[in-house]
Amino acid sequence: MMRLALVAAACSLQTTSALAARRPPPPDLTKIYKDTIAAGNEPGSAASRPINKQLVAVCGAGGDAGRFIFGYVQRAAQTFESGLKAPRALVGAARGSRALNACLSSSFVLAFADESLVQRCDFRDDDIIKKRLNGCSVVVTPYRMRPQGAVTGTEWTWDLDQAGGESEPFSRICANVQDAAHVIAVAAPADAAAAQSDLEASGVPHTLLVTKDLATTKRWNLNEGIQQVVGAKRGADAAGEVQVEDLGALIAQAVSILDPTKSRVLSVGALADGASTPQESLAKAINTALLSPS
Repeated sequence: MMRLALVAAACSLQTTSALAARRPPPPDLTKIYKDTIAAGNEPGSAASRPINKQLVAVCGAGGDAGRFIFGYVQRAAQTFESGLKAPRALVGAARGSRALNACLSSSFVLAFADESLVQRCDFRDDDIIKKRLNGCSVVVTPYRMRPQGAVTGTEWTWDLDQAGGESEPFSRICANVQDAAHVIAVAAPADAAAAQSDLEASGVPHTLLVTKDLATTKRWNLNEGIQQVVGAKRGADAAGEVQVEDLGALIAQAVSILDPTKSRVLSVGALADGASTPQESLAKAINTALLSPS
């Protein structure tokens, strides 16, 4: 009986090993990103001349949305093909840095932003904003940031609820970016006209992404990749809903593949669930949405 049991156990192990051998390896998301941006980018973009590294600043990076945007851009910047250097996270206070790093550690596979990457910024002070944005080729910011903290305005966060918060920091950011910079702004449909007005008044080239309130996926991490088929249409009147993690994936491509001298307004939203779609196709869908919106 013992001999029969040993034989059965051995057969079971062989079957398990065979199944494991046939199981496809997880997708190489870094390679997918590199291949996608190398194959599809506009002339003059960071990806078209990756040796000239560009600095990206993410405003409100300690918020529920901002931390995912920064995390994706930080990962993108680790590839040569992106044409990016390590990004700059702008937070209002130390609590913003702590919240950002908690997200980076859990959702971006032990990533970390040290003091060389995180800077405190009082978004009510023009001089400080100008100093913090100095040297940044691209500035990523929401139209509204929420003041938080024991003292109102101590911390400024980019949150999931795009209707909450204040728009005054956005006006100050637009007025204080350096002349050669490009602003990528995210706004709710109700704020799109006001955001575009501020951007045009500043005279800086810009990309305005219009989307409805953002949602986050519980316990998501970078290895899960893009979750939805994301599309874009020209103009501000066709915005849809999108997961904040997928918006991060879209912005990580936008900062790299778009011509920073041109302005555009795009309505962004999820077209379908991407659970059964290969990651290569989901990354390509974002690339196509940015370069050839419908």
